Amino acid sequence: MNNTTGNGSRKSVACGNKAQKLPESVQFAIITALPNIVNGAFWGFEEMKKCREYGEALKGDKNVILRKLYGGEAVLVEVNPDYLLKAVSLVDGNLITEKDIAAMREGIAEGSASFEKFLMRNADKNFRSQIGVYCINDSPAITYKGIAYPAFRVDIRTALNLLNKWGYLIGVAGKMVTPQEAMHAGGKLFESMMLSPTNTGVFITVASTWNEAQVSWQKSSMALGAKKKGNAAH
Repeated sequence: MNNTTGNGSRKSVACGNKAQKLPESVQFAIITALPNIVNGAFWGFEEMKKCREYGEALKGDKNVILRKLYGGEAVLVEVNPDYLLKAVSLVDGNLITEKDIAAMREGIAEGSASFEKFLMRNADKNFRSQIGVYCINDSPAITYKGIAYPAFRVDIRTALNLLNKWGYLIGVAGKMVTPQEAMHAGGKLFESMMLSPTNTGVFITVASTWNEAQVSWQKSSMALGAKKKGNAAH
């Protein structure tokens, strides 16, 4: 008998037993988001029917937020990162390592930086298109009907802040609105997002509004801010 295999099997059973003793809302969070967190994505996607099964357990749990998407059949599940990591540690303290946590932080930073570079590059190009956000992997694009759309591992809060920073509009309920307006659109914002066929992200529509001079001014402001920050550090 292979003792390593036997020990691994017993460990899996023990972890499974511990997980089953956790509140249903915690189990739901682990099942939905855990596979994605190493990429810096503390979210996942689920069918509305499945979410209804956990309806009572999820009521009032501010750490697990359900967002109904376009069409009403799919749901974006956002999980508080600290809540998820604590839940995982209760199942197995060795399941998420320091290396994994470092990878998560790196993934979050990379996702935001990649998105801002894209917005900066297209801010004065009269750009208007669908793009992917809330991606759960590191793929640079999501293909839909034969077209590859740029895709980014950012949540909507990060996306709206950066869209606002670079002068973009976003589609909500069939209209192009400012990021500030979108922030106050509530469920309409998420119901305007369509889940990708690959279930790896959602589509939003964005449009740039700035000219070359506005982009140049923003870049100069950023450079000046970085210089002041560097001088302060010394």
